[in-house]
Amino acid sequence: MNTRTGKIRAATALLLAAGLALTDADALADDAATAAPPPKALDLRPPQITRLYTPRQLEVLIARMEAKNIEEIEVEGARIPPPTFTPRVWPGIAAPFWALFHPTQAWRIFAPIAPDQARDIGNQTFTTEGRLEPLGVPPGDPFKND
Repeated sequence: MNTRTGKIRAATALLLAAGLALTDADALADDAATAAPPPKALDLRPPQITRLYTPRQLEVLIARMEAKNIEEIEVEGARIPPPTFTPRVWPGIAAPFWALFHPTQAWRIFAPIAPDQARDIGNQTFTTEGRLEPLGVPPGDPFKND
């Protein structure tokens, strides 16, 4: 093989590759130009009701719905508290002694408060009836250093 023919073949191959690259670039540009624009994002927001109906129409619609669907029910009576099914565990240092007296329920000293007892937290009413009131306030300001 001659060096001159090798150079010609290399040059021809280079020209062919460049021509193919340019043709592919042109084809891609043509495809991009003829392709449809990307679709618009779907808007799922509800329309503003004030654009659909006038304020007077809204008042009429609400009045009709209230007349058809709203019922008033009045029940007399008192709520009965749900029964408690879990035993009251002695708090603090007395808990192990409670566990000795109730061996089948001893696991409750490690468990959180039972749901039927947790409903009562914060709902206790504290009364001062039957407790002694102070006889009087000592004279002077207790926070003042003399």
